[in-house]
Amino acid sequence: MRIQRRAKGVASGRSRRYPLERVAVLVIVLATVGVAAVGAMGARTTHDLGIAAEETAVQRQALRHYETAMYWRSAIDTGILKAAGGGADPVTVTADAERLRNEVETELTVARDLFVQGDAEAPLLESYGAMVESMRLYVADAVELTGLLISDPAAVPAHLEQMGADAAELEQRQFAFGREVNAATVQDRANAQSSVDAAHTRLLWATGSAVLALLLLAVAMDRRIRVTFAAKNAAETATRETSLRLVDQLKRQEFAEELREALDGALDERMTLDVVERALLELPICGVAEVLLADSSIAHVGRVAATNDAPGCDVGSPNDCPAVRRGQALTFVSSGELRACPHLQGRVGGPLSATCVPLLFSGRGIGVLHATGPDGEEPDSITVSGLRAIANDAAMRIGTQRVIATTQFQAKTDGLTGMVNRRTLEGRLRDLINAGTPMTLAMVDLDNFKHLNETYGHEGGDRALRVFSTVVHDALRASDIAGRYGGEEFVLAFPGLGLTEAVAVIERVREALRNATESGACPPFTASFGVGEWHRDMTVDALLRIADVRLREAKRLGRNRVVSVDIPVMT
Repeated sequence: MRIQRRAKGVASGRSRRYPLERVAVLVIVLATVGVAAVGAMGARTTHDLGIAAEETAVQRQALRHYETAMYWRSAIDTGILKAAGGGADPVTVTADAERLRNEVETELTVARDLFVQGDAEAPLLESYGAMVESMRLYVADAVELTGLLISDPAAVPAHLEQMGADAAELEQRQFAFGREVNAATVQDRANAQSSVDAAHTRLLWATGSAVLALLLLAVAMDRRIRVTFAAKNAAETATRETSLRLVDQLKRQEFAEELREALDGALDERMTLDVVERALLELPICGVAEVLLADSSIAHVGRVAATNDAPGCDVGSPNDCPAVRRGQALTFVSSGELRACPHLQGRVGGPLSATCVPLLFSGRGIGVLHATGPDGEEPDSITVSGLRAIANDAAMRIGTQRVIATTQFQAKTDGLTGMVNRRTLEGRLRDLINAGTPMTLAMVDLDNFKHLNETYGHEGGDRALRVFSTVVHDALRASDIAGRYGGEEFVLAFPGLGLTEAVAVIERVREALRNATESGACPPFTASFGVGEWHRDMTVDALLRIADVRLREAKRLGRNRVVSVDIPVMT
């Protein structure tokens, strides 16, 4: 009986122990499963965030290649400016343009491959593709322009207009591409945040089923969680930096686009400077911003645009400015620095900061954009970028306008005397006749000019032509017209004067010419004049024939005289 009771007790104890062991095993299994789940979820989270960070890094690398392509494109523009200004061998510039064109194509291709590798969205790739096509078209135009500068300079202005249109389209597509990049960046950040939130939820459920295991694995899980949050912070930081950089880039692009559109509407230098002044007022400049522009001699500069009337830079010529000499923008945080520009010293308002951006055209400094601010404060990137855009675009626009004006002036005037040439002269005479303006016209011929050339040489003949031009310029009114008709023949037109008044003016010209030759300014010479008065229904050719007949009569009568219709011959 005792043995039976003992056996029953042992069996009862075993039966009580087995359920506890099963519970313990179950708890351990659940804990193990929970730990495994926690580990799996943590690994998955780390993997997802790692992929997100990798894709962000790939897209940042793609943007760097895109920025490199933009740099090479700017290098092509610089080469064009050098070729246009004669500062470089056109053949070398053309070869460099072809090479840089290949560099642009390579960088754009690498950037696209990286966007694809980084799983960029379809809208971003489409926007990038459209921008690349515009970039290729603009670069092709630029390369073609370098060839035109050699083969067909007359076609350059028309080609520049086409390049302006292509540049505007490129800017629009770059702006659209920037929006897509910003949208993709925001979406990536939202996806990363969603992944982290989902991972947190799963971790909480797994942790609840593995409380016992977490007590043993607390140290390991703490380390794993730290890694997870570090990856999250790194991804958020990278996303935030990329977003801020893209926002700044978009602002710069918007300002540059508006500036170019405004400058496209500027027909002359004064209108261009008005646009520049309004653009400066849009920048957050605390001090004064001014444009100092050189005159036609490139020897002196003066203020032509400013945000206010406060005193500015006292630099006298372009080469006196350190920024122009170095050919790059300079920023001085304080005028008290050792390296600060000497023209910042002794300002009325005391110490200050300044940014100076040179205005360069064809490799030559034509002015400087000078902006000041509080002492010790450096301007932000948006302001500096805006100043650079204003200086670069204004220099290009003003330089081009001056070149065009000079070309037009040279096309209309005689290079030796400065008078209008025959084609321009006849056009202006037709305009007067078409308007019905009364006038008197004189044909002039320098007497014995061939003998003067044979005696004193062509240099002496050229001096005589220039002296005659100077005498006529000083004697005539601003409304009168003087032109070189050919060789030693000239035409003088007197709008609004009758025959008698015009002959009186011509006599003053003869007197001034006699005084000039007697002073020794050139070999002695005289001139003969044939004068005719315009009547209605008379053409330009008819009036010129009448004056030419009178001129031949003056020659026949002995030269150095005036022959007109209504007055006797005077010697």
